[in-house]
Amino acid sequence: MDTSLQLLAQWILDPPTSSHTIDDWDSILDLASQERVIPLLAYQLQRSSFDNIPHQMKQMLSSLAMNVAQRHFVMRDALIEITYRFEQAQIPVVLLKGMAIAYMVYPQPTLRPMGDHDIWVPLSHIERAYKLLQEMGFRERHEYADMVPLLDFVTSFYWSHHSVLTNNDGIVVELHAHILLEHQAFLKEYEQWFWEQQYQIYVKDKPIQTLNPLAMLLYLCAHMFVHHHTISLLNYLDVHYLVSKFQIDWAEVIEISRKLQWAWFVSSVLKQTKAYFQTPIPEEVIEALNAIPVPRDLVAKREAIYQPHTLLQQLWRDVQKVPFNERIKLFRQIFFPSLPKLKKRYHHLGWVAPLQYIYHWYWLLKEGIRLMRTPHSAG
Repeated sequence: MDTSLQLLAQWILDPPTSSHTIDDWDSILDLASQERVIPLLAYQLQRSSFDNIPHQMKQMLSSLAMNVAQRHFVMRDALIEITYRFEQAQIPVVLLKGMAIAYMVYPQPTLRPMGDHDIWVPLSHIERAYKLLQEMGFRERHEYADMVPLLDFVTSFYWSHHSVLTNNDGIVVELHAHILLEHQAFLKEYEQWFWEQQYQIYVKDKPIQTLNPLAMLLYLCAHMFVHHHTISLLNYLDVHYLVSKFQIDWAEVIEISRKLQWAWFVSSVLKQTKAYFQTPIPEEVIEALNAIPVPRDLVAKREAIYQPHTLLQQLWRDVQKVPFNERIKLFRQIFFPSLPKLKKRYHHLGWVAPLQYIYHWYWLLKEGIRLMRTPHSAG
């Protein structure tokens, strides 16, 4: 393991002592920024008696940590407003990842940087949730944004398991209709089990539902498996704090990992977390997970997600995830949209419906060429 990374992992848990000598603080700061742990490093340095740090570097760390804290408060207040509005509309919601982890396990929630809010809503409520966010000033960001209005709402969420929306304050919300996708090695029959594993946190005295520690641990491991190209020390720290704070039923972790065929990557995440932070994870748990056979196509599925490809290729991959009956609806709605949708979309042309269909097919051809030429950014 890289010694600088190991030292950083040590420092974000325990304050450094005067016995440490660091010559290249710029590299430490760059690494902490890359691994998304600037606030924790600043927090631990403030708590320590360590004085071998340049004054300018200390000021920079403090300033960066303050920026993260200020952003946290803006995002926190936005989350409280969103969940309050959902509650008033009787829309059930489960908060995933960042803000949930921050309030579940971190010494101070502001120490956990985050870029968005991941909100999981059952598919039966998803359209109301989406419209409510629009009423609150959120607008969708979508790689196929020009096609989405052609679809009915449920079909569009079969196509993509979440919708990314943002407002004028830069608050980003990922609205999830499903916790994970099939191409993310998830077995849909267990989605209800995850929904039932709820745990209440308090964000500025506002109760908000998230996953309980066991379900959150499994979810974090699965998410890290899929997004392995973007994970950082911060993601492993989430797992460390979760395991350290709560008494995890390791027998259930092993059993559910076996059923979900997640044992390989749960084991990998736990092993790496323990290596970084000496997390109290029993070695026999890792061994038991390692003993479970790995599905032969699991690695190939993950690597295929991140092979260079175009938006058109990604669109086809997304379509293949849609159940067959919904896929038929998807194609019909894209190529033969309803007359009201067609008139709304091309009202500026002033043409009769048959001519609007011809223009629509011409537009689809142009859009296909654009997607074919545009690289897809996996994320």
